[in-house]
Amino acid sequence: MAGYDVLLFDLGGVLADFRGLKKLMEILPHAPDIEEIRKKWLLSPAVKRYETGRSNTMEFASEFIDEWKITLTPSQFLAEFASWVTGPYEGVMSLLVSLKMKYILACLTNCNELHWDWVTGKSGLGKIFHHLYSSHLTGFAKPDFAAFEHVLSDLGTVPERILFFDDSSMNVENARLLGIDSHLVSGVMELDHKLRKLGIIDEKGLI
Repeated sequence: MAGYDVLLFDLGGVLADFRGLKKLMEILPHAPDIEEIRKKWLLSPAVKRYETGRSNTMEFASEFIDEWKITLTPSQFLAEFASWVTGPYEGVMSLLVSLKMKYILACLTNCNELHWDWVTGKSGLGKIFHHLYSSHLTGFAKPDFAAFEHVLSDLGTVPERILFFDDSSMNVENARLLGIDSHLVSGVMELDHKLRKLGIIDEKGLI
């Protein structure tokens, strides 16, 4: 049996379709490539303030538009922003239900008040996890070490007992520095492949 107690998942890009980075490429006047946008998003002051609960939705819209030089009104931007999270990916729910039979399931996500209602309600994901850690509620956002340290403290476990999946290399690298077994995956197919490689599941299900 694999030596883990907790399976910790990012949401957008791992379990659910987050279209924000691609949508940003469409509306930015001079769009960089997708990885540059991902890094800028993670380090954005406007995003971090909003996703750690230190600004409201309208403040975020104004700050983000100014920071990213987007030619939209706050109302136009928020209409776009609200549609950026869709999913979950096909097969995710059944996979999580199966994993829940043997492991503690937790999510660690940088999220906000606008998208969180979707996560905890319409998506159905909120009912699957034993523990939900959203940055706008905890005040700690990835890739900051404090986000991972909060999870370790709340769960009362050691890093070696957690298996973590995220689609950001910055998040994965910082989690590894704390001793958490962390893996870079994008989408449910890569996640499934990694779970098989790590011995968590096989063709018949859980090992």
